[in-house]
Amino acid sequence: RPSATRNEPVYSHFLNALVLEKRGEFAKALKEYSAVLDLEPSAASVYRQRADLHLRMGRPEKALTDMQRYVQQRPDDADSLSLLSSIHWILGQRTAARLALEKALDQDPYHPESLMTYANMVMNDDPQKAADAILKYLELDPESSEAYYNLGLAYSKLGLNDESQKMFKKVVELDSESLSSLLLLGQMKQKEGDLPASLGYLERALAIMPENFALRIQIIQLLALDGNIAKIETLLAPYKDRKDAPVETWLWLGVVYEQRKEWRLALDCYLKAKKQMNTVEINLRLASIYSELKQSANAIKSLEELTKSYPDNPQFHYFIALAHLDLRKPKKALVSLDKAIALKSDFSSAHFQKGVALDMLKIWPAAEKSFRDAVHADTTNASAYNYIGYSLAERNEQLFEARRMIERALELDPYNSAYLDS
Repeated sequence: RPSATRNEPVYSHFLNALVLEKRGEFAKALKEYSAVLDLEPSAASVYRQRADLHLRMGRPEKALTDMQRYVQQRPDDADSLSLLSSIHWILGQRTAARLALEKALDQDPYHPESLMTYANMVMNDDPQKAADAILKYLELDPESSEAYYNLGLAYSKLGLNDESQKMFKKVVELDSESLSSLLLLGQMKQKEGDLPASLGYLERALAIMPENFALRIQIIQLLALDGNIAKIETLLAPYKDRKDAPVETWLWLGVVYEQRKEWRLALDCYLKAKKQMNTVEINLRLASIYSELKQSANAIKSLEELTKSYPDNPQFHYFIALAHLDLRKPKKALVSLDKAIALKSDFSSAHFQKGVALDMLKIWPAAEKSFRDAVHADTTNASAYNYIGYSLAERNEQLFEARRMIERALELDPYNSAYLDS
């Protein structure tokens, strides 16, 4: 046992260290702790104190050395084993961290901090052990929303989706503003196909975090699946007058106005979207709107942008041809249709529209061949069957063949008034 004379400087250095640490003079406090240990190497609590100070100073390597010395002298201290585990974790020493926690739990199977830390540590590798640890923790604190949340994660990893949802619902009961639980419940219900329930959880989350635009868009996507277009406009209302509105605002508002056939409003939205992001989808939507507004020339301009970027896409050439046909320009339509067919020889719709263009030019034999190419490429192309049959009947040619073609069109589409008229 050290003499009283020897103890006096030990206590003095220790008290000085405590005062300096409280003042925030960490470097000086560290020197004082070191002075204590120079005089009294077996002062285990000082190693623990100095380890805490090293951590506060961002020096986990030195903290580790001190904690290892402390634990050697106090191997049954669950609190310190838990801290030792945390230091190993900070240093990326995962196995050592887990072993230290397991020792802590051997000493105290219901050590609260160790139970929760251990559960988080093994969650990915061994979710069953994580669940077991959390259940023990809940015996100590049955109202812990954090514990129920982590238990929900563990059950989810174990594939126990019903149990997982129960845990997240329990979290929401304890903490109605638990965003993470509301979002997870929303995702789970969406996977189950329960869109109303999913929307309910996500809308509650949005009420807590209205500035989260990504969440707003997630809800909008679900509303679109559910056919609730009107509510989409309401959700986007706060952004309609903002100059910095995200591009998704204009895309979704454009969809809303398209559904209502409010073509000019839709056009305005897509033009605003294009200023922010010039994409295939936006140009196709613009072309569609221009067609609805009978602005075929503008539709062609939008589509020509696409063919410049994607010259090997037959669909874009086909759309340009349709716009030319709207303008009653069959020769120009034929140029685009031939490009589309060259890129996709079995493009039934392109063969059909080529027949239409040739018929507009009064070149019936070539038109008939194109219509027959259309049905050869797609035996369900009712429009092509009808066009052949009607044209032959109108010419009073091959009437048996004409009737056969029209009947085939009606087999495919029995209630089509145009085919019945043929």
